[in-house]
Amino acid sequence: MSNTNTNPSDELPDESAATELTNAPTIEQDIKEKIIHILTIYPFLSRAMIQTGLSPALPPKLWGPILDRMVEEGVVTHYDVQTVAPNGRNLVKGIFHLPTMKHPTLHVENTATLV
Repeated sequence: MSNTNTNPSDELPDESAATELTNAPTIEQDIKEKIIHILTIYPFLSRAMIQTGLSPALPPKLWGPILDRMVEEGVVTHYDVQTVAPNGRNLVKGIFHLPTMKHPTLHVENTATLV
């Protein structure tokens, strides 16, 4: 026997989806505040280290565009640092920081000498 009665709640829009849409500006603001907080404590970080500070469980596709907008808006500054790995490989690392935290210009020839 099949049940032909429908549950009225099955016909209503999913409340959790509506809540997510309503809370989107709040979530974005929370992520912005966390990024600023992380960069206040650890002033010069790569994208991977920001990921660690936010939460490894938080997908980069959620917070990455927010960080990119913060750079576009001048809230966060980004620059690349060229360095040489111990195996001799040239590397370019992207570093993020707050504009109030000025990073010295540096070119690291050998990271083994930085102890």
